[in-house]
Formats: sequence, structure tokens, C-alpha cells
Amino acid sequence: MKYEKFHLLNRRAGFTLVELLVVVLIVVLLLSIAFGVLRLGIVTQRSAGAKQVLLDQVSFAAEYASRSLRYAKKANGTCTVEHYEITGAAPQEGIRFLNAAGECVNIYLSAADGLIYEQKDSGIPRALTSNDLEVTALHFVVTGVESNDEKQPRVTFIMQAKPRQGTEEITLQKTISQRLLDN
Repeated sequence: MKYEKFHLLNRRAGFTLVELLVVVLIVVLLLSIAFGVLRLGIVTQRSAGAKQVLLDQVSFAAEYASRSLRYAKKANGTCTVEHYEITGAAPQEGIRFLNAAGECVNIYLSAADGLIYEQKDSGIPRALTSNDLEVTALHFVVTGVESNDEKQPRVTFIMQAKPRQGTEEITLQKTISQRLLDN
């Protein structure tokens, strides 16, 4: 009788091999799901960060060009451009104009390195985009530059860009009208 009681107590105190295997399997499944969700979160965060950097760089170049184009003036003899002049051919177009400081400015896309440059008068070109960004297309549309059309001059530009290390591509379109009224 004593032996039988001891045997029953021992039996209740432990786990069977099948029970242990089921618990281990459940723990492994839960851990793999948790690590999968964590990995997905990290990948999503990196992708969002890369998109934000791309958007920041494209926005900087667009705002800089917009500010210059917005305050463009009519030709005064130092620059041969009446209002705006499209240079180059799509997709590597550029635009020349007289800025508020009286300098002849050329903003253009370089086919050699995929960067947007600004060149004032005959000075050294200055990159408006970083080397981490590749601008694949830059296109300008100019309207309202004729003096008898009763319209304010407007410039619309379309820029396509992507990071050099990645596949995300962004297209930005912006229309700017001159601040200085037509006479």
C-alpha cells in the first residue's frame, strides 16, 4: 500500500515527454512570431526613414529653385534672357533667368552624375542635390512670358528622383508664378 501511494504521488509531480514537447513547440512558435513582427517593424522603419530622406532632399532642391524662380526679373542687358529660357532637352532640361540680385542663373540637370546644379553668371556650378540622390528627369514648362498675353509668367517643373542605393522613386511637380508683376 505504501508503495502504491508513493508511485501515484510521483506520477502527479512530473510532466510527460509529450507535454514537454508541446510546451516547447508553443514557445518556439510564439518566439518566431514575435521575432517576425520585430523584423517587419525594423524593415518598415528603415523604409520609412529612407523615403523621408528622399523627400527632404527633393523638397530642398524644389524650394531653393522655387524661391529663385519666384523673384526672377525681366532682362536688363546683363543677362540675355527676357524672362525664362529653357536649356537642354528632356529629360535633362534646365532653365535660365535673371534673379533678384541681377545675376544670370542657370538651374539644370547634369546627365553625367544625375545632380541638379545652379550656376550664377559664369561662376562655378553648385550642386543643389546630394550625391546620395539621383535625379532621373527634370522638365520645365513656361507660360505667360509674352508681354501682350495679360498673364503672369509661370514656371512648372517636374522632377523625378530616387536614392542611389534603393528603388523608391519620387515625382514632384511644382508651379511657381513671379512675384514681380508684369508691366
